[in-house]
This record gives sequence, C-alpha cells and structure tokens, in this order.
Amino acid sequence: MGERSISRKLTAAFAKTWSNAHPGGTVIARDLTAIDIPVIDGRWVGAAYTPENARTPEQKETLTISDSLIADLQKADEYVIGVPMPQTSAFLSTLKLWIDQVARVGKTFSYGSGGAKGIAERKESQR
Repeated sequence: MGERSISRKLTAAFAKTWSNAHPGGTVIARDLTAIDIPVIDGRWVGAAYTPENARTPEQKETLTISDSLIADLQKADEYVIGVPMPQTSAFLSTLKLWIDQVARVGKTFSYGSGGAKGIAERKESQR
C-alpha cells in the first residue's frame, strides 16, 4: 500500500519518537518487500556451513544478503517490526524469508548439549 500503509506510518512514527528520545542513536530501516530475499536452498546451506575462511567467491556472494541483515541486527540495540494486519499471509512469507536469512548457525545461534542457543550479544550488558 506504499504511503497509504498504516503499519508503515506507525513504524515511522515509532522510529521518529525513538530518535528524538535517543539523539545519538541510529535508525536502520529495512523494507523487506523492497529487498529480493532469496529462499534458502542447498547452495545457501553449503555456503553457511563452510568455514568463513574457506568460502569460495560464489559462496560469499550467496550469503551477502544474510550477512547484511545479520549486521543490522548486531548493530541495533532495539528492533521494531511493522506488521500489515490485513494481509498477514503476504507479510508472513516475507518475514519468514528474513528469519531464514538471519537464523544462522555460528552467527546468531549455536548448538550445544542443551540444544540451540542464541549467541547474539546482549547489548544491555555493555551499557
């Protein structure tokens, strides 16, 4: 719905309010519908499970969007996700693609004896 989207207006208003309250803060806006987020496939899985220093140029290219989206998460102290309510199925498919790209073993989670564990930094402990 572009400029007529209520969820876009709400998230923009939140970001503006947050920016006013945190003058030194940075807002990173991502319109997931404007990004061609690829579906996870065998090529992506192979690249993600190859050690970073052993990846081919093609594997690095395959993970470019994932790396960029993860970098956004690592930079942020807070996250806001705007959800268009009337068309949840369209949103959910886009959100699912985003989650698939940012949920990466060794980057945002690891496996251990207790199962999967988040490894993203807790920003609160650094304040």
